[in-house]
Amino acid sequence: MADRNALGGTLVLGGGFAGGYVARLLGKRGATIVSPENFMLYTPLLPEAASGTLEPRHVVVPLRLMCPHAELLLGRATGVDTDHRRVTVETEDGMRTLAYDELVVALGAISRTLPIPGLADHALGFKSLADAIYLRNHVLRRLEAAAAASSEGHRRRELTFVFVGAGYAGVEALAELADLVRDALRHYPTLRDEPQHWSSSMQPRRSCRRSRRDSATMQRTSSHGVASTSASGRHSRPSSHTLQSSPTAAGS
Repeated sequence: MADRNALGGTLVLGGGFAGGYVARLLGKRGATIVSPENFMLYTPLLPEAASGTLEPRHVVVPLRLMCPHAELLLGRATGVDTDHRRVTVETEDGMRTLAYDELVVALGAISRTLPIPGLADHALGFKSLADAIYLRNHVLRRLEAAAAASSEGHRRRELTFVFVGAGYAGVEALAELADLVRDALRHYPTLRDEPQHWSSSMQPRRSCRRSRRDSATMQRTSSHGVASTSASGRHSRPSSHTLQSSPTAAGS
């Protein structure tokens, strides 16, 4: 037996682009949103949040503000019973069962880890706001490590960053973080003349049409002083990984 019914009969699993806008467009009819977060993340701005160009609060929209006629239940859906039109949700207060008339499944996607040796062990993902903040702090810690390095080889490793994925996420994040490092170097007198190494990798299969667009994007990003092998398409959800050549991974 269900503990409660979804507001307006519509249950939305996921509070991202799709789920948030479905609940918003339903208007006064109402809906119940099940999401682990109480905000919608605008993922195309994650690189700017990572570099500090934008504050983290500027790349999120509170779901209660975006969907004033919907109710929000913080939790994760753990089971769907389509025969009885029920969904089991794990919340901080325990398990809940919600009944629905209409079910919207908008759970988004997970980052794909390419079969590259060492990627899963050393790379950092770039999918959430927490990932962006961690990445910024990680890059700044690499500057501290480089400043304290006792050898030129160690310093070179700490100032080397490799991005696996040359789509929107990889290229934009690389450019933003290169700007961050360049601005931060004024506080590191011993590193101002040290070379930095920024590069990105991509899959070799590319169409001629996409390659021409990539070249144009590459030209636009070259003003950032970024050593990138290529730039690609218009992915709305950043999901690349970054791997630093030193034993500690650097984010993407």
